Amino acid sequence: MNGELTKRQKEILGFIEQSTTDCGYAPSYLDIQKKFSFKSPNASKDHILALERKGYIKRDPHKSRSLRLTNGKTNGNGNGVSAVNIPIVGRVAAGEPIFAVQNIEGSLAVDNSFVKNPQDVFALRVKGNSMIDAGIFNGDYVIVHKQEVPDYNGDTVVILIDGEATVKRLYKEKDGRLRLQPANESMQPIFVNPADKQVWVAGKIKLVIRKI
Repeated sequence: MNGELTKRQKEILGFIEQSTTDCGYAPSYLDIQKKFSFKSPNASKDHILALERKGYIKRDPHKSRSLRLTNGKTNGNGNGVSAVNIPIVGRVAAGEPIFAVQNIEGSLAVDNSFVKNPQDVFALRVKGNSMIDAGIFNGDYVIVHKQEVPDYNGDTVVILIDGEATVKRLYKEKDGRLRLQPANESMQPIFVNPADKQVWVAGKIKLVIRKI
């Protein structure tokens, strides 16, 4: 880095990071203007150019919303910390490597303080409303840690049933069956036999990232 940041520059850098995490893309000059009550987008541009000169961001002048942090992520206050790119898995199939090339749809930048072993972590986009009472909504991304032996104490997991991935709380019943409990009072639990080859726990959910 080529210079210390002013308080305002730190705030803007943190806003870029937060917007990228929440929305999946960087804010525009107009977004920054509105956030910090600047009189015009030109004030936003001046701060962005200063951040670029100091080496904290990169941008493509020919593309909109192209701001990118050069030092990974920040902690939301403009203080640099590193991030790790987690693969977004579009399809999870039993008996097939999760990270097979044909399954990867992209990547998601996640603060590495949330991820201890990136090689064992993947992201999956939630479809449906079965976990809304747990704060997991349709379209959210869940960060999933692969595990060979699942826990049965109510952890929220990604589990495959007949090739379809679903997010549920996992419990083990006295008769040996698994109970997949939705967090939606309008839905009923699913009971499955863990010995069934069509049932496979892909991993435990560690983090939920909302896209707005």
